[in-house]
Amino acid sequence: MSVRLLTSMTVLLSAATLSAQTPATAAKPRPGSAAEFDALVAERIEFVRKTYQISNEQATRLQSELNALIPNHKSYMSRNENKLRLRTTTLSKVLPDQQMSDSIKARLTEKFQNEIFDVHTNAPLSLTNTVKKTEGMLSKAQIEKGRQVIAQRFAVKLKGATLNLNKLDHLILEPIRPSPSSEATPEPGENPKPTPVAQNPAPSEAAKKPNAKPQAETKTRPPRPKPRKSKKPLEPAPPIETWSTVVETKISKYVFSDLQKNVAQRVLLNCRQRAQSHLAHSKADYDQANQLAGPEKAKKLKELNRPLDGLFDELNQRIDSIASEEQKRKSATEEKRQTARAEKK
Repeated sequence: MSVRLLTSMTVLLSAATLSAQTPATAAKPRPGSAAEFDALVAERIEFVRKTYQISNEQATRLQSELNALIPNHKSYMSRNENKLRLRTTTLSKVLPDQQMSDSIKARLTEKFQNEIFDVHTNAPLSLTNTVKKTEGMLSKAQIEKGRQVIAQRFAVKLKGATLNLNKLDHLILEPIRPSPSSEATPEPGENPKPTPVAQNPAPSEAAKKPNAKPQAETKTRPPRPKPRKSKKPLEPAPPIETWSTVVETKISKYVFSDLQKNVAQRVLLNCRQRAQSHLAHSKADYDQANQLAGPEKAKKLKELNRPLDGLFDELNQRIDSIASEEQKRKSATEEKRQTARAEKK
């Protein structure tokens, strides 16, 4: 399991724990992508905003501080990649098959699991670090009230224990579970259990007849694997000057908060700057293409615009990832209502 996948798990598991645990209905951010870190920062800020009732000014300040930590977070996770992979493999595959007492296995499982949790706890974008930064901006009364909210929210996991602010990520991450044994799952077309055969089977009608030819043995072939679906081709990107309109439409669609609007505008600025940089670096190529004519010109421009198509697709995915599951669900419901209303007219 790679660090990118583990980082993605951190985002998804913590989001599932801190929200209403609603199954995702939209495409998840690609592990290690900018959209994933945008979602992680937004989720962290949303948690402390609801927990400590911080102001918009404090939320904006915290967002700026967390965004600045993204490069450090990536570097930190890269340095701990081998440790995370080894511990995860040990917990999911190696340890369950070892011949040892249950008490020793339980002790080792807890040790390795805590080491994984500690790696995420000490990460720059951990929930623990986010909460500490938040409390540095608050009064003592606000801090105490916020900690009471956290203790109530995770009362089941705490099991009566005192809240440890240095191990908040232990509460939002799920433990690594043992992987199913490869012998337990039959291959396609393979019978999981052999069919019992009688000790003295009765002769068939064909066997009773003289000179009867034995029936050909029938073989059951496993079903052919379904061909992998090719990725959907990217749609042509509209002019860069219209991208802000696309973002504003999504902001209205999901009814973003002020904090989410700030994140969306930052994503727009990032994608638009990269698109403009591509146009500037490829100006000579565009000039040559515009001197062509017919299908040859269209083919060349399509090739040059491919990076823009990719950037516009990334922009849409990153903006969608900012929305909470509740916002996505409400948006989908409203869209269905409007479609039904239009069909009645």
